[in-house]
Amino acid sequence: SQPITNLSRWFNHPGRVWYHRLRGYETDDYQSMTKSIGHQHVLAPKFRNRSAARQVISKMTQKCAHRLRSKKLYAGGVSVYISFFDSPPFHKNITTGFVAYSQTILKIVLKIYDDFTFKNPPFRLEVTLFNLTQNNGCQISLFKDVEKSLQISLAMDKINDQFGDETIIPASMFGSLDAAPNRIPFGNPTRLEF
Repeated sequence: SQPITNLSRWFNHPGRVWYHRLRGYETDDYQSMTKSIGHQHVLAPKFRNRSAARQVISKMTQKCAHRLRSKKLYAGGVSVYISFFDSPPFHKNITTGFVAYSQTILKIVLKIYDDFTFKNPPFRLEVTLFNLTQNNGCQISLFKDVEKSLQISLAMDKINDQFGDETIIPASMFGSLDAAPNRIPFGNPTRLEF
């Protein structure tokens, strides 16, 4: 097989970029569109119960919402996936109006989570934001609650960006700070320096 095929298979899109860079092609101006933003986490044993897992999924949702806003995107859908040791997984997608605010996204995720009846302890959680669209400028909302949610989300982002992740958190995350730590994601490197 050809080297570009192997690099693509092993490293996805970055493999193709490296292949072309090594041959002298200009690839740095290429802008790819993010199709989804998600977070998944295997729960530590102490979080494998309904209330502790709820705190962890709140934390995961906050991270997804922050990444969404940092990329200046809105999500048109939310997906929640919960797997268990001894029973089939639960999965639900909901399409929404375009949202980017932590409180709005968190309400949707927790509604999905709270409406599901657990038979066994949860093992792995996933939250995915999909149907993404670019935010080309922000229009002030006519609705006071929506504008308030935006200002709260932006203020929390600014504080956490300046003083470190989880400097300020919503109450629904309390007790889950050592769960779902930040990791370097695969397949999304920004730039390689040699």
